[in-house]
Amino acid sequence: MLSGNDLLGLIEKLLGDTRAELEKVDVSLQKSTAQLEDLRQRELGVLGVLARARLQEIERGELLEALDDTGKQVQALLAQRGDAQIAIGNEITAAQAALAEIGARRTAQQGLTDAAAKEVDAAQAEAQRQLAGDAAYRTLLDAAKASDAVAGLAEQKATAARTDRTEKGKPYEADPLFMYLWGRGYGTGRYSAAPLTRLLDGWVARIVDFEPLRKDYWMLSELPSRFDAHAKQMREGAEHDVTAVRTLDEAFETIGSVPELCVVGGAEIYRLTLPVTQRIHLTRIDASIPGDTVFPAFDMSEWRETERIEHAADARHAHAMTFITLERSR
Repeated sequence: MLSGNDLLGLIEKLLGDTRAELEKVDVSLQKSTAQLEDLRQRELGVLGVLARARLQEIERGELLEALDDTGKQVQALLAQRGDAQIAIGNEITAAQAALAEIGARRTAQQGLTDAAAKEVDAAQAEAQRQLAGDAAYRTLLDAAKASDAVAGLAEQKATAARTDRTEKGKPYEADPLFMYLWGRGYGTGRYSAAPLTRLLDGWVARIVDFEPLRKDYWMLSELPSRFDAHAKQMREGAEHDVTAVRTLDEAFETIGSVPELCVVGGAEIYRLTLPVTQRIHLTRIDASIPGDTVFPAFDMSEWRETERIEHAADARHAHAMTFITLERSR
């Protein structure tokens, strides 16, 4: 099914095609005009022949049979010219009519698109009005805003840590003795050296006061990756919260344009939409099934049962089940 914008695009394409056809007709008209001009010149030539023949007739008193043939040629040329003008006129009229029809369709579709846009705006306003009165939605919205702010702060800290690593790491990296010991992993579990080398490395480490510098440089190098991982985790959580809010917004905006909107989970969406739900299709399974995700609790006094279907266990179903339809009573 085409949307309003898709249909407008199709109409624009039809207008473009019609304009192209008009351009072709215009080119054809120009060619026909040139042909008509050629015919006119030929007609003038024939008329000149007629004039000279008439003069000769007057001078000699002779009637030339060829004169009748020339007249017939003139009449045929004039008939061809008239037919060409009529054909081109018909093509132009048909093209103009098609263009007018497409323009009318475009205007009508634009009216439908504007009306649909107003309906969408009204649906959005109504959805926001309903959601504004829902405490669960406001809680989720506040949580989404808070998690987004935390993610933004974590990303700022990660950026600052990378900047510090670049700037504050320069003095360490400019010291060749420090970088030598750092590269060998001195003071860590990966350090390995012969006894004499170990003795000399220890002497160098004492000279440059390596151990406290190593810890500082390690922390300086480690912080950016840790902040990046934390920022990524916070951003993923914020996107999850924002997506939940956006999904609920879009669902409520759609309610105004469909006969019935069905919510099929998950648990958080059930909890958020339950306050405005008018019908519940509930399936009770006669079994105790372990799990950490459950349907939210609700007050049965607010609902009335309108349908119940019992289904016993059978070859395809290990447990008996009951299908219940509940309608909101208040």
